[in-house]
Amino acid sequence: MTVFVGGRAPRLSQEGLKIMVFDVAQVESQLEYLTGRQLLGRREPDQVLTLIGSEYELAPAVAAAESLHVHVKVEDLADLPHSELGARGQLERWKAPGYVKYRLLGGINIIFSSFPVAQDDLIRGAVTLPRPFVDHFGIDMRREDTVTRNRFDAIPSMVEGRGWRTVKQGGPGRPVYGAHTQVAEKHWVFAAGGDDWHRPVEFAFGQLIVNEEYLGCDHRPIDPAHPLANTALPWEESRRSALPDDMKGIVVYVKSAEEQRDAEAVFAGLPGTPMRTRMLSNDHPEEFPDVVVALWLLKESCPLPLTVVDGYPVVTQRVPTETEAVRFTSEPVLAPAADVFG
Repeated sequence: MTVFVGGRAPRLSQEGLKIMVFDVAQVESQLEYLTGRQLLGRREPDQVLTLIGSEYELAPAVAAAESLHVHVKVEDLADLPHSELGARGQLERWKAPGYVKYRLLGGINIIFSSFPVAQDDLIRGAVTLPRPFVDHFGIDMRREDTVTRNRFDAIPSMVEGRGWRTVKQGGPGRPVYGAHTQVAEKHWVFAAGGDDWHRPVEFAFGQLIVNEEYLGCDHRPIDPAHPLANTALPWEESRRSALPDDMKGIVVYVKSAEEQRDAEAVFAGLPGTPMRTRMLSNDHPEEFPDVVVALWLLKESCPLPLTVVDGYPVVTQRVPTETEAVRFTSEPVLAPAADVFG
């Protein structure tokens, strides 16, 4: 359902497309509150107002949107002023661990997360902003009519020659997953300059499909101009495209019989656990799984022992503890553990 704010009726473009009308006064009020609560930085509200302004370079695409969202990275959801946020809008979704979404008055949706959602989160030294900070802004192009489709497809050509970068995700038969949701396709736009406060913009095309089951997570791409972009590790892309049987469940990669015994002992008290160990040898580097090779290159040292859950690296250079083993067998693993990149 299209949301029109401020009690205003939609206006029509020359193409007959209903255009989202933002109530700027309400948007500014929400931004002022979020800034005052130190949930947004001083300059991040400026980008929101730029996105909904008529002079924005991609205004035709924004005009085809049903809503706009702001995705904020935080340390802990428990620290958020939930009662105040609920009073300013509506709690739409709260999924543990680490995700909550509020639909605020004014046409702005606010999302808070504490787990890795971007390729930047998976690269040591790529994230330099202190939390909370905006990971990205999202333009929700939900209608699947011809006009919206054409405006979505035109995004790369509309920014061509400006020094901006774009990255495409999804396509026919290949939806883009975000934990419990999916959409058909996305364009990610990175504006010229690359300064930290000018955050990426997501243009998502297609109906938002919500599932109670965890679907996977296509991480927000890193800016191609980022100096560490060549070390981006597309874990989810490789995991979902062809997760072999020997990568499903819990696998502990080891380099010695002692490490193998230690790992098996940790999981011995958890009957029915789909855990396997696999011994790797430097004499046969061609047998190393991609996840081991990628971490070796990133850490510049051998990552073994390495625990991987459904393709996600979660513990490196040691066997997991009993507490970790219980967690891996009882809770879904949504992404690589952040500390494996330290």
